[in-house]
Order: sequence, then structure tokens, then C-alpha cells
Amino acid sequence: MALFHRCVALLAALSILVTATPAVAAPGGFPGVGVYRVGRDIQPGVYRATGKTACYWHRARDASGKPGSIIANDIGSGPRIVYVRPSDRVFRTNGCSRWKRVFDSALQAVSTRTRLPGDGVFLVGADFVAGTYQSSGNTAACYWQRSSSADGAAESILDNGIAKGTPTVRVEPSDATFGSSRCNPWVRIGP
Repeated sequence: MALFHRCVALLAALSILVTATPAVAAPGGFPGVGVYRVGRDIQPGVYRATGKTACYWHRARDASGKPGSIIANDIGSGPRIVYVRPSDRVFRTNGCSRWKRVFDSALQAVSTRTRLPGDGVFLVGADFVAGTYQSSGNTAACYWQRSSSADGAAESILDNGIAKGTPTVRVEPSDATFGSSRCNPWVRIGP
């Protein structure tokens, strides 16, 4: 899967170089297409884009757009979440809805939600209750991922899988995010 993410990053980086222009972000959020300098155009923090279309982002060491400068990336439909770290130099985004800052009060909220859409990335605890989830009747490959951070880094992936049929996943309260692509809705079936 890491190779897939690298290939997607390269293709997206090439398209972003052609279409993106630097922009200054308003406090609390910024447009879903652009190249932003961390600490100048946007501040480090957790951000969410809530669109339903394909959304690509990457955190980078510099603005070169070269694959070696990319620290982490993600592409997918549904809500997307990213932790822009203070050490990041650049954040690039393409095809996303407006990114809005997720403040500490929202991160510390306790949700009672036990159903999730099949596409998107969600905060464990704040967006839904941890537990055992199942996605039934998948006729195409359903990808899911549990992560220890919303930073998108490969080393943050705790567990992931691709399955047809009815995948079952135990999302731990200590996980930071749970995400999936091309899956049917997830329903909590137990602790």
C-alpha cells in the first residue's frame, strides 16, 4: 500500500504544480486547492475537509513538489482529516472542500455515534464511539485503516486491510483515526 501512496503522491504532485498557486489562508480555515507555507499561510494543527469528492493532500519538507520532499499524503472521498505538524514546511491540497481547523474542544468531544459512512477519515472518540465495526455486503475491494495520528505518515498506520464481503475491524479507544474507502457503511457490532 505504501507504493500505491507514493505513486498517487507523484501523480497528484505533478498536477498540483500545474494548477496550484500560493494563497494566504483566513484564520481557522483555507481553500481546498492551493500550496500553503506552514507557519506563514496556515498554522500547524488538525484540519478537516468535509467534501464528498476526491480530495488529495500532502505534507512536505519543501515546495519543490518532488516525491522525496513529501512527508505524508492521502487521497480519498468523504471527510478528510490531517494533522499539519509544526515541523512541516508546506501543505499542498487539491480537489478538497474548504479545510477548517479542528480545535481542542472538538478533539476532546465524546461522540455517541455508532454508524460511519464507507468513505472518509474520522476521529476516534470525537466523531464516533470506539469498538468493533462491520461493513457488510462489499462486492468491490473495501480499504480500511486504523492510525495513531492524523498526520498521514506510514508509520502512524496501526493496522489496515482490503477485503470484499464483510470486514470486521476493532477500533481501539487509543486510536486517533479510522478511515475507509470504497466500503459500505460501518456499523458498531460490539465493544
